[in-house]
Amino acid sequence: MSMFHDMAFTPLTITTQGEYNVRVDSIRIDSQLLTPPTQTKPWSSEDTEAGGTTISTSTPYMVLQSFIFEAFTQRFAHQIPEEVKVEPVAPFTLCCDANKASKFPKVEFVMDRPNGPAFKFSGEDLMVQVRPGVKCLAVINGGLQSKAPITIGARQLEEKLLVFDLARSRLGFTTKPALNFKCANLFNFPNA
Repeated sequence: MSMFHDMAFTPLTITTQGEYNVRVDSIRIDSQLLTPPTQTKPWSSEDTEAGGTTISTSTPYMVLQSFIFEAFTQRFAHQIPEEVKVEPVAPFTLCCDANKASKFPKVEFVMDRPNGPAFKFSGEDLMVQVRPGVKCLAVINGGLQSKAPITIGARQLEEKLLVFDLARSRLGFTTKPALNFKCANLFNFPNA
């Protein structure tokens, strides 16, 4: 299957609590670099016990520390026409009329180093339908004391093919979007 030929790998560490961490070098929203509000890159902590980017299937949505959250949601919102925005639905802060919004910004996490492989999220990966006709940006403000600067949650991991290569301490992920790809198509489960 060509899907496996389009995989990139990035270093993976495991914390003493058993969490999987990777290093994000930069974030782009619709190809524009997201500039952090501090001189350092707050999402790329070298100390994986104290930060880094956590991959978590037990966290429902992406969680960002406050200063990253503010910069991220402002840039994301700037790419969406005002006329499609609607009253936010808690715990989300940016919601849209799904019948009027035709597309949402794409996000790339550039992994490990400048010009490293990009972990890509389509606009749909980042949105969640909260009620009929309303979609919200599925990103939560983790406050200043969140465990990691970035936690990539289950919503953003849906339909992503990830390879946890623990023997080589690396995470593999697909670098190209796959049209009509569903993870369930990789396996042949008999009807129950």
